[in-house]
Amino acid sequence: AVLNPGALVVTATPDIILAGGSSQLEATFPGATGFVWEPPASLSNPDIYNPVATPVDSTTYHVMALLSSGCDVSGMVTVRVLYPECGEPYIFFPTAFSPNGDNENDVLKLESSYVKDVYWMVYNRFGEKLFEAFGPDDAWDGTYKGVPQPAETYGYYLRVRCANERELIRKG
Repeated sequence: AVLNPGALVVTATPDIILAGGSSQLEATFPGATGFVWEPPASLSNPDIYNPVATPVDSTTYHVMALLSSGCDVSGMVTVRVLYPECGEPYIFFPTAFSPNGDNENDVLKLESSYVKDVYWMVYNRFGEKLFEAFGPDDAWDGTYKGVPQPAETYGYYLRVRCANERELIRKG
């Protein structure tokens, strides 16, 4: 049996998140003995009244409140996922670093949680490629073939494809 869903309250706080964020879902129905949420993949626990949702894309969550009578009540809520612009401040590539072993700013690294594909390289003043990166976690430690490079100006090329499919290209 399905009861009048008017008494079931289903919320998402917040209901709009940035990619990589989370939302607190909650379902309340007086006398419910359990809850089942669908789809379960992006939920902290699909069998509680208040799971945390971390969807990659906008998702509508359906919840069923189970009652001791064997009946259930259903409801739903949508969490919209927004992707930020493909640029600063959501993508940060430093213009300087100090690979001196003091554990502060020792590597050159892209900072972003919104990128899908990454390619960047560092070259010296003669155009020789010293480092090449293909992943968002790759970092240059200031060495070439195991030899620390001198403190001077280096060039870089950066190409990033963001989660919203836009592309950012920078040189410097």
